[in-house]
Amino acid sequence: MINSFKNFERLRYRISNDIKNLVIDNKSSNDNMREEISNTIFATIFSAFITEIAFSSNAETVEWCGIVISILIFIIVYVISYWVYNWVHKKWELFWDIRKLQTIDKSMDAMIQIQKDFDNIACDSILVARDFKTAFEKLEKDEETGDSGEDKNLKAFYLFETMHYLGTACEKTKDLVQNKQKCIRTLNESEGVDIFRVKNIISIIQELDEFLDNKLGVLVDYVDQKKAINYQHERIKELIGKIKKYM
Repeated sequence: MINSFKNFERLRYRISNDIKNLVIDNKSSNDNMREEISNTIFATIFSAFITEIAFSSNAETVEWCGIVISILIFIIVYVISYWVYNWVHKKWELFWDIRKLQTIDKSMDAMIQIQKDFDNIACDSILVARDFKTAFEKLEKDEETGDSGEDKNLKAFYLFETMHYLGTACEKTKDLVQNKQKCIRTLNESEGVDIFRVKNIISIIQELDEFLDNKLGVLVDYVDQKKAINYQHERIKELIGKIKKYM
């Protein structure tokens, strides 16, 4: 009984002390911390386990076969526990990251920043996207009239840039309409971005989205990038859906 208590107390002390040193040590990164803690726990429990097996018996002969089997069982249980521990830890990290992303800062400074981002990023981005759309259409028209040869790479460039800047405009517009009570000026709200400006940019967003629907099919020579292109296009449609929902 006394030996078991001493082993348990030594185990408790070593785990507590080693983990405390790991936390204090600022040289350990967060990624390595989980591995270090796991290794420390394994080493201390294994040490106490072996000590208990070796010295708790009063028998003169040591049953090595039983000790080896006990050690193997311990290792198997530890490996399974470690796998479960890693799985739970990753799920928790994912849950916490999503929770942080979904937490919206409603402070006045945050609302002002959202309005500034709409003025300086969304509006500029939508104009740039429209310029690339116009350049693409001009290139197509020149090809039809024979004023220029077909340039697939330039077409792809115009489409990619249209999609990129449209996505940026959608992201910032979504943030604005998501906080429309504090960020959009209406007859009932005296501060914020004018409502007609928001409706105008949404109209252009829809125009560009329809343009991409009709023209992305020309990228037949970019099969290796098809998955990325589709993902980006779906992301834009998802943002447009949220904009319509919040408006």
